[in-house]
Amino acid sequence: MPESLARMISLSDREKAAVQEVQAALQALYGKRLRSVVLYGSKARGDASEESDIDLLAVIEGMGSRFLERRRIHVLTVPIDLKYGVLVSVLPVEAEFYESVKIHPFYRNVRAEGVAL
Repeated sequence: MPESLARMISLSDREKAAVQEVQAALQALYGKRLRSVVLYGSKARGDASEESDIDLLAVIEGMGSRFLERRRIHVLTVPIDLKYGVLVSVLPVEAEFYESVKIHPFYRNVRAEGVAL
C-alpha cells in the first residue's frame, strides 16, 4: 500500500477503495495536468463522523472554468459514490493559483492538515 494511503487511517477499506478509484479516474481524465490530489477535512484530520464526506482537492495545471471542471469530475465520481456507498467531494483548483496563494485560510488549512495522495 502506498504510504499516503496508509496515512489515511480514518478511512474505512471501502472509503480507501473509493478514493483510489477517484484518483485513478482523475489521472485518466487529466493525465500529466493533474499535479496532485489531497485528502483534506475531517477525514484527513481523523475527526470525521459516520455522515462525513470524503474531501479531495484536485490540483490541475491549465484548468478551465471551475464550474465546468466540477461538472466533469462529478460525472466521474457519482458512479464511484454509488458503487461504494460513500460521498467523495472533489474540489478542483488551478495549480498556479494553489501554489501561489499563501494567505487564503481554506488553502492554508488544506496545506496544514491535508494528506497528499
